[in-house]
Amino acid sequence: CGFFWVGAIDLIHLMAYQDMGLLPFGGANAASSIWIAGRIVLVATFLISPLLVRIGPKLWVQWTIYGLLAAALMAPIFTGHFPVTYVEGIGQSTFKIAAEYVVMAFLAVAMAMIVLLPEDMLPKTHRPVVLYSLFVTIGAERRSGRHCRYPG
Repeated sequence: CGFFWVGAIDLIHLMAYQDMGLLPFGGANAASSIWIAGRIVLVATFLISPLLVRIGPKLWVQWTIYGLLAAALMAPIFTGHFPVTYVEGIGQSTFKIAAEYVVMAFLAVAMAMIVLLPEDMLPKTHRPVVLYSLFVTIGAERRSGRHCRYPG
């Protein structure tokens, strides 16, 4: 369920670029803000999935929880109440870069959790694949947050 919502947010992120012309509020700041929202849902998915496996809520409950999280993150972006993440001609804001480092830290926590999960929650044969995907995701976050010239 979580990855569905990550994909949905990433699709909106793609459509938000001004040159795409698909969303009326598009632009680099909107697209960058939506990217951060998607990464937050991704981190939440990795961090709470062990709990969801243990308590086993019904699929519709999980779907609803993730949908509400996605909506709660997207609403401030659409209404202009999300912090500035990108300024045209200047670059990424300090907020966006800090948010990416926080995302990377939580992805590292998720990696530690996966290593510590019992065998019945994640077979040892699957762990290297999940850990590698998290490692690559952390690297991708680091790559996207390299340049900052806007202090806001």
